[in-house]
Amino acid sequence: MMFFPILLVILLFMYFSDSHGGRRRYDDYREDRGRASEILDRRFAEGDITEEEYLRRRSMLRER
Repeated sequence: MMFFPILLVILLFMYFSDSHGGRRRYDDYREDRGRASEILDRRFAEGDITEEEYLRRRSMLRER
């Protein structure tokens, strides 16, 4: 009978430590910044933004 509460505690700990870990959030942030850089590069290559605008936005991304 004591097995089920212990199992529940272990499963809850595993769930919250995996889905809410600080490293995972940081990795997600880095991926988002990488995607933003790719979009910015593409927009510059396609001529949607000027070089001046590209450099300004790229420096803003690197500051974050």
